[in-house]
Amino acid sequence: RFHLILAQRGVEAENTTEVKHHLTGHFLTLATEQEKKIAQEAVELAEKGDFHEAEHEIEELLNR
Repeated sequence: RFHLILAQRGVEAENTTEVKHHLTGHFLTLATEQEKKIAQEAVELAEKGDFHEAEHEIEELLNR
């Protein structure tokens, strides 16, 4: 949960590096297969510059 919150802050700052670091570097090590898919989608959206949609993906993970 901690890394999801930090990733969400990265989205708010439109900082793709932070989003990627917290999701792929930390969150994915403990995530379920379904959570990994959602997190990967969030990273891909951030890499495309679609921070609004990336935030929705992270919110989905936070609400699980």
